[in-house]
Amino acid sequence: MLLARRADGVEMFTGQTALMRLAKAQRTLIESQNDMMRVHEELRGIGQDVKALGDEPGSCPNAAELVGEPLLRSA
Repeated sequence: MLLARRADGVEMFTGQTALMRLAKAQRTLIESQNDMMRVHEELRGIGQDVKALGDEPGSCPNAAELVGEPLLRSA
């Protein structure tokens, strides 16, 4: 984008709309991921309250594992 803006005859705001859309899409993805983690945590808690889920260690990945690169590739 920087090279395109330096080119002769190209307006300074060229590509600004695309960059704004990209930034918005990235924010939306991050917000969605956070919401999914909260939903998972809440549903897991409900499952434990009604005794539908056991409390075995390792039955649920921790938050660090959810955002790791290997999991993102498999999604």
